[in-house]
Amino acid sequence: MKRSLFVKSLALLLAALSIAAVPSASTEVDVSKVFGRIRITDGVADFDVRIVENFPDLRVRVVDSLPNRCGQWEFVTFAEDFTVCFVEHGEDFTVEFVENFEGLP
Repeated sequence: MKRSLFVKSLALLLAALSIAAVPSASTEVDVSKVFGRIRITDGVADFDVRIVENFPDLRVRVVDSLPNRCGQWEFVTFAEDFTVCFVEHGEDFTVEFVENFEGLP
């Protein structure tokens, strides 16, 4: 009886310690690093993105080549750096498509 209680207590203690040792995942996305070749998906993606007209997290300019700065995206069908899924709710961050002044607002 004592051994059973000891084993249960030890298992409970180990479970509590393993849960406490797991670091909490940060939900913040560093949008300044989301640039490059982007592929749009309908399902599982690296980022869920909502398109807005005001107060975006990132201003995006679509380019044809060399998307090497913050806010520059080149849409591709393969060999992407990131995948995005455009959503209405539950986004990781918001974007506004612009012609000039891409990057952080």
